[in-house]
Amino acid sequence: MKTKKMPFIAGILAFSSVNVFAVGYGQVNLMSNWKTGMDQQNGIATGFAGIKDNLQVKDLGLSYQLEGQFAASGDRFDDAGIKNDEIELRIAAIKLTTKSYGAIYMGRGMSGTYRNLYSRTDIHPFTNVEKFSMNKILFQQGKYSNNVLAYASPKFKSSVGNFQFKLSSVNPQCEGGANDDALGARLLYSTTNFNAEINYTRKDPSLGGDDRKHHNNQWAIGADYTIGYVTLGYTGEFAQNSFYYDTSIENYLEGYDEQTHSVSILTKVDDMKYGLSFQLRNSDNVTRDDIGLLIGSVVYSYSKELDFAIEYANYTGSNDYLDYADSHSFTAGLTFRF
Repeated sequence: MKTKKMPFIAGILAFSSVNVFAVGYGQVNLMSNWKTGMDQQNGIATGFAGIKDNLQVKDLGLSYQLEGQFAASGDRFDDAGIKNDEIELRIAAIKLTTKSYGAIYMGRGMSGTYRNLYSRTDIHPFTNVEKFSMNKILFQQGKYSNNVLAYASPKFKSSVGNFQFKLSSVNPQCEGGANDDALGARLLYSTTNFNAEINYTRKDPSLGGDDRKHHNNQWAIGADYTIGYVTLGYTGEFAQNSFYYDTSIENYLEGYDEQTHSVSILTKVDDMKYGLSFQLRNSDNVTRDDIGLLIGSVVYSYSKELDFAIEYANYTGSNDYLDYADSHSFTAGLTFRF
């Protein structure tokens, strides 16, 4: 562990020295959790720190972000039994922006698909917290991506709203024999209180570990609408030819179809925030079929630096194959930002 910490800290200091105007930030998430099949667990779930900055040179804007994460005692919060405390670099990206031609994003960081679509219903403080999740969300979409090359067009304004499109190529598997592991295209629409997106992703068979497989085609749609202090959200994911990892399954090469739907409602009143969401997954793969995830959370913002929160999550459905399908959890914790 010591050998990892010093290079990481040195890298942060060296990179931040290139611009005295760089903005530093960080966050620590602490929690106490009661979960089915596990004893009470306490401690730092995750913490991260980073720097970011924006530079303007004539008509060209340059922004960068560098962020490292400390994920403590993953085996305490994940029933898969992962046992590692680790420091890693989770965001290292540069974005070049022009007013007329749009922007280019390069590096590693939060998935654009997650940020634009899935995050609208992933609204709770502890579920899906990186690095180790209190509860397993049901979507196939990951939260972070490596080796990202993406283009975002300028926003096109019209009398009926604003439009924008984005294209991306993600290559997380550098030795898989394909330079286009995941290709994506996304259309975004927004008005004053309504946002909607549609996304298409094509995954290469090499990501499934067998070039004989079909491409995995994945569609996602999302929308949210704000009425006063209330925001309603929806995310839908529709996957075709998803990859099997078990070669004993009869239609291993053809894959399986799967869809996941999620709805959420988020209310903010003064310093309180109340969130409720439900995810439901239906799959041709019986080991993944018929499972839901109901989550409720309450967050109290004591100050702009400190939040207190409680969260309850419960899986629903009649799945007989997933070891966590009947589990539930209760979590109390806090988030400190600096």
